Amino acid sequence: NNKLLRRIKVVFPKDFEDQYKIVGRLNRIQKLIDKRVETIQLLDEYIRSAFVEMFGDPILDSKKFGKKPLSFFGTWRSGGTPPKSQIEFYSGSIPWYTSGELNQTFINDSNEKITDQAIAETSAQHVETGSLLIGMYDTAALKTSITTVNASCNQAVAFAKLNNELCETTFIYFNIILSKDYYLNQRKGARQKNLNLTKIKNIEVLYPNIDHQRRFTKKFTSVESLKRNLNQSLGILTVLFQATVQTAF
Repeated sequence: NNKLLRRIKVVFPKDFEDQYKIVGRLNRIQKLIDKRVETIQLLDEYIRSAFVEMFGDPILDSKKFGKKPLSFFGTWRSGGTPPKSQIEFYSGSIPWYTSGELNQTFINDSNEKITDQAIAETSAQHVETGSLLIGMYDTAALKTSITTVNASCNQAVAFAKLNNELCETTFIYFNIILSKDYYLNQRKGARQKNLNLTKIKNIEVLYPNIDHQRRFTKKFTSVESLKRNLNQSLGILTVLFQATVQTAF
């Protein structure tokens, strides 16, 4: 309440000039942070625009490349959950993804880890490095990531190691991302509007020749390299901001 808020004590330099200097320093760092964030967002928009420029609308197939279902490019399976009562299954180092964790293009870590024993003895599946993962249920439906490590996942995630002679995984990834709204409208379920493995397999994506796909992947790789550098810089600036606050107060 207001009475308690008035009692809160804060530490601050009594000299106004010192306060102005501190705030000025923090503002300069924050502006740099904001610029890094904005540039990363612009790069994300650029690569999506580059996809549309090269391949057209992935739903309408405006450039007449033709389409193939995801089942054409690889064998799709869903994961599983080791029994939570078996603590030994969760004492390993293998990332075990839930659909809610598929928030980035590339993924290599998870909140929970499992063991080789869990994969061998339960419904958990081995997910090979470079596999494409797609969420199926509720708010995580069509969340999509590419794993950069050997991993596993729960039953709410469909996955496949795609045939690299037929497609570039990053190309398929952007096909799905840019088609997401269309396919989400096809979900079924009274309470939770879910997809299922069959629907995932039947998602149709553009099928240009592999060389055309590789040109896009080359462009995407360059953008990702820029983003990595920007994210490293963003991390350093964030630490600098926190250190400045600690030093000042």
